[in-house]
Amino acid sequence: MMGLALQGQGQLDMAFDRFRRVPINDEVMANLYNPAMDFERKRQFNKAEAVYEHMASYNRKYKDLEAKLNRAKNLSETVILGGGSSHPGGTMLLDGGGVEKPMLGRYQVEKELGKGAMGVVYLGKDPKIGRVVAIKTMALSQEFEGEELDDARERFFREAETAGRLQHQNIVTIFDAGEEHDLAYIAMEFLKGRDLVDFCKDASLLPVPKVLSIVRGWPRRWPMRTARTSCTATSSRRTSCTSSTRTR
Repeated sequence: MMGLALQGQGQLDMAFDRFRRVPINDEVMANLYNPAMDFERKRQFNKAEAVYEHMASYNRKYKDLEAKLNRAKNLSETVILGGGSSHPGGTMLLDGGGVEKPMLGRYQVEKELGKGAMGVVYLGKDPKIGRVVAIKTMALSQEFEGEELDDARERFFREAETAGRLQHQNIVTIFDAGEEHDLAYIAMEFLKGRDLVDFCKDASLLPVPKVLSIVRGWPRRWPMRTARTSCTATSSRRTSCTSSTRTR
């Protein structure tokens, strides 16, 4: 089965996607149980919760499914900062299954929104004024050392300073920047939206007029920063676009 092969390669998301495509039965339940636990080991509790929910739709009494589902739900809205539960900024499990959420600066970290090759973005909240923010973080000390670390730290905060000076309806507002628990972070305006992955597939690319309207909405002049877009027409009506930015 393709799902088992993908799981063996560590491609858990693709494995779960394959398992969801087949009619669920006892055999599939056993196959789903393993990637769910793998997600837990990787502390991707929101993904483990999704697998357990899928299993529960067939048989909620399977093994210890209810207990695992409840635990995953408790942890799916939290995150362990710094990569370890013993980290001073990390999530703490309390008696009775409760969770004490970690703090980063003055912000309470609610959950992980996404991650890239070097950084992670979290959903956070300023408990004093109730402001919800997106927190971009980078574990600089894990990626660099010596002079490279000093340079990376300087560039990170220079980006925050530069972005903080920009004011435009199409640019998120920067509220704060700092470094704590070996994480450099930038707290910025949180905007709800859809994952752009949905619009990167051949069957769901944005129509050309829509892409052009988005591009026209970008700032005409970018202080210290320019945007570069590359578009490829895939038909008379649709276009595939990629963009990058560079500092100058």
